[in-house]
Amino acid sequence: MIKKISSWFLIFLSALLTVFLTFSIEVKWNLEEKQIVSYLQDADISFLMDSYNGVQSELYQNVLKYLEAINVPEETMEEVLNSESTKKFVGKYLANVFDYLIYQKEDLSITKEEVLKLVEDNLKVISSSLQAKGLSLSEEEQAQILKYATDYSNQILEFFPTAEQIITKLLDKDTVVFSKITLEDFTSFLRFITDPFIFSEVFILLLLFLMILFFINRGKRCFYFKKYFFFYALILVFGEILLGTVVKEQFMNRVAHAAAFINYMINEISKNLWIVILLAIFISFVLSKIERKGFKNEKISTELCEGNGEESNGRGNEE
Repeated sequence: MIKKISSWFLIFLSALLTVFLTFSIEVKWNLEEKQIVSYLQDADISFLMDSYNGVQSELYQNVLKYLEAINVPEETMEEVLNSESTKKFVGKYLANVFDYLIYQKEDLSITKEEVLKLVEDNLKVISSSLQAKGLSLSEEEQAQILKYATDYSNQILEFFPTAEQIITKLLDKDTVVFSKITLEDFTSFLRFITDPFIFSEVFILLLLFLMILFFINRGKRCFYFKKYFFFYALILVFGEILLGTVVKEQFMNRVAHAAAFINYMINEISKNLWIVILLAIFISFVLSKIERKGFKNEKISTELCEGNGEESNGRGNEE
């Protein structure tokens, strides 16, 4: 009885720890610069240029000032913003902001080389956009844009503030993110679950629990481990439902002008979770089949042994 209670307790704790590790990996993965860039590349980020509550975003104002300074036509701005090179640039920019906000890493500023490359890569986009409007961009004008971009390379930080400047100006530690959870609480939680030391400790503890579960249940390992994977999948399902409904709705309402992008990003995260959920359910199903097969073989073996014993007894009586 004690072994059974202990086994169920280990299953419950192991499932919770595995969910913690899954969430930690998911957060860490989605905050990587590469992943942020991939989200931006597959989505329309023109909302970054839209006004919100009647006020144009600081990014819009900064980009507009910079484009005007290097003589880029304003009518090409939306196309430039949604170009692949710009999305890579914005992805790195946002990754720096997230790193500073959550992990409090060293604040990295945009370099003049990165901005010059951004301008060079967008010259074709600017030219194509103007052609679609019946205009053109001559080689002399392209050279002039590059010259202005070079001339203004020393004033880059005025157009593209550092992560620390953005967060200090736009965010407050007491800003409520969800219900009564403040921004400070939220970032502290993310910092905790993605801490390499915490991750290692939880992983070691999970391995210990699973080893104990394995060794104390000889003959019933498949039964308990299928329950472990099932509970793990079940908790993830509830988490995914919460993410795709309440959490998504809250963020979409708070940042209404970016609702389409938030919806897209959370849907992409949900896809990853569903892959893990289906994998866990599949493993649970396989273990269940192995358990049934083992039980069937054991039953057949027992019947054969009993049959042999009866036959031997019968022959002995006849003799």
